[in-house]
Amino acid sequence: MRKRISGRAFVILLEREEIRIAQMNLGASVPQIQETMVLPTPEGAVEDGFILQAEPLRDCLRSALTAPELKRTRKVVFSLCSTQVLSVVTTIPAVADRQVEKLVNANMDIYFPVDVKDYHLVWTPVGVETNEDGTDVRSIQLWAVPNALLVRYYHLANELGLSVEAIDYCGNSFVSMVGASFANTASARHFWS
Repeated sequence: MRKRISGRAFVILLEREEIRIAQMNLGASVPQIQETMVLPTPEGAVEDGFILQAEPLRDCLRSALTAPELKRTRKVVFSLCSTQVLSVVTTIPAVADRQVEKLVNANMDIYFPVDVKDYHLVWTPVGVETNEDGTDVRSIQLWAVPNALLVRYYHLANELGLSVEAIDYCGNSFVSMVGASFANTASARHFWS
């Protein structure tokens, strides 16, 4: 489940061809974009969301994140775009949040046909519905993220001196909310090191 993030943070999307960075104030009732930047990804550094070459990527990001138009922050939210992230919406009994975690972890192998020890499970509520028999059920969105993918993002953040506040899936993330600033590169600031 998502934790509440407050204050200023970098939201970073790493793709094969380009890196998109937004500096956002996440403490407002509606998160506010303060600055955006698009820069080319070092060749061969990222493929399908996986960081393959950390050193050139780290150097590129270090240079970009110290640009004068960006205010310094130690928080980062990475948005993953990878075909390796598995996703499903399912229903479970209407239980409290603390019980959802136990329930989905115990049944992860039912939701995803993978070796569960190699994946990290993340969930977010979708809603509560009433069945035909009158009982409440809870709809939740589940993601199974490869641990091998996650560890590389945490390592990159550590090398940059940043604290990972969240790692989100691009289909459900701040990237979706930022929308036009990330989608329309003509309106975003380009940064070339």
